[in-house]
Amino acid sequence: MGPAGLCKLPRRDSGAFKVEHSALDGVGIGDPTLLAIMALEGVKLVITETILTLIVTISSVHQGVATIDKGRMAGLEVGDVGLIYYQLTVGAETKRIDVGEGTLVEVEDSQSLLEINGEVVVRPSYLVEFDLPRPPSGSEEAGLTVESESALRSETEEVASRDQEESAEFAARQQALQDELNKAQADIAGLTRQLGLADIAQRKLLDELAVTRSELSRLRIAERCPETEASPEVEGPPEIEVSTEDEVPPETGGSPELETPTTEIPESLPQPDAPASRKAKVLAMVRDWAGAWSDQRVDDYLAFYAPGFQPPEGQSRSEWESHRRARIQGPSFIEVTVENPEILAMEAGSARVQLRQLYRSDTIKVAANKILELVEEDGRWKILAEILQ
Repeated sequence: MGPAGLCKLPRRDSGAFKVEHSALDGVGIGDPTLLAIMALEGVKLVITETILTLIVTISSVHQGVATIDKGRMAGLEVGDVGLIYYQLTVGAETKRIDVGEGTLVEVEDSQSLLEINGEVVVRPSYLVEFDLPRPPSGSEEAGLTVESESALRSETEEVASRDQEESAEFAARQQALQDELNKAQADIAGLTRQLGLADIAQRKLLDELAVTRSELSRLRIAERCPETEASPEVEGPPEIEVSTEDEVPPETGGSPELETPTTEIPESLPQPDAPASRKAKVLAMVRDWAGAWSDQRVDDYLAFYAPGFQPPEGQSRSEWESHRRARIQGPSFIEVTVENPEILAMEAGSARVQLRQLYRSDTIKVAANKILELVEEDGRWKILAEILQ
């Protein structure tokens, strides 16, 4: 500070302050530090160096700039740096939590703008402490005058009480938010359980629906293709007639010669499709179907399904094909293996195959038992229905 002199310390509406000095004259106290709240009312001090500690409250914060409730009349100037903190009450103890620093960028008579330094979180009601090495600019005299101890204590207690109330209110809000969060988590857990039960019920209904559709498919196939069908008769080669009557040529009198008429025999006769060959075609079709699925050849895969195929869950054919296309093209790889294929029934134009299907991709691995209802169309076997067991 500059040269020594008498000065007056004006009353503060909020906050607390102290006066520190390095030398005193005219006062019978040799302690190097003198707090203002220890001085008697009306005592004049001659000091050589002063530091004013001013505590102000943040009223609002917007985009890294806080508004405080003190300004030029309290001795603040542009460029002053303050320490930002808040008080936290834990039981009967109040703790000070430092947050960061701020610099005054605009100062008016009764309020100022504080730019927050760094990426810190600052909220209204936080406090800012300034150490001012000068007397307030509104003082008419060149020094400080100490007010009574009772007035300073009253203001200090008022600030501490207000801070404590704000801390208690903040803690209550935090507890209320935590209670709401706990309730929301409990509600989510309940809904999750309900969804799980609903999913189980839906799967059960889908299984029952699949069995019903399988039975309907079997009945439709039985109606179109009777169980017994007469096998086509195979015509044998025509009989060869041999004349046994003797003929004597009129010109010679030798022994008569037997003349055998010739009849052309067809090179090949129509043969029925052997059962073993038909079964081999069915099993080959099943392997080709799995191969197209594994190779992710969607168009070839869909071609294995008959026009009369009924998609599951009430989907239309176009919806089902779009869904299957997405499921097959989505994974980075697919591997479908058919184990133990067995033809349970085979009739003219229809067949039923039971197999175990092993599916593996980059996202899932699953095995299932399946029955394929097949129908023969234009010489090709195609899938009329798929039934999961």
